[in-house]
Amino acid sequence: MNTVINTIFGRAIINIDGYYQITSSKEGNYGKKLHRLIWENVWGNLPKGWIVHHLDGDETNNCILNLYGMPEHLHLSIHNKGKNHPMWGKKGKDNPRYGKTHSEETRRKISESRNRMGFFNVWKEKNKKCKQGVIYRYAYYDENNHRKRISSTDIKKLEEKVKSKGLKWLKFEDMGSD
Repeated sequence: MNTVINTIFGRAIINIDGYYQITSSKEGNYGKKLHRLIWENVWGNLPKGWIVHHLDGDETNNCILNLYGMPEHLHLSIHNKGKNHPMWGKKGKDNPRYGKTHSEETRRKISESRNRMGFFNVWKEKNKKCKQGVIYRYAYYDENNHRKRISSTDIKKLEEKVKSKGLKWLKFEDMGSD
């Protein structure tokens, strides 16, 4: 198979990822991927955060009927399901996350090192919209395992908000080691 082709966008060669990429500079397309140039030539510029997907999964098939513009987050969900997921079939020592679960003590140490407030899950951020220039945040996960935050410009008010939701408000010295 010939991996170098001449197109209206310039000379293209199959790159390390398997896509045709423009290698000539005289047309002003150097380094651009051919499938994106073809799609934009027909349909116009892609919105920010969008990519061009190959419907049949063949990165060298750049027929316009095989190209589909879509938001990047949807594209990732297509390629990270089932057998396409990078961890598919990897169990035990084949999985790069094998043995990487942190103990409660380790999580506490990590949290302490990232946090100078003295409270678990609390940090201070600079914020120009606040009169005093900082805001305090508390992070937690809800019942659906979605990350949530509670914010306040006052640490005492933040503590009240956290406790009113039934969440734990712990100082590092109260946590101890299990």
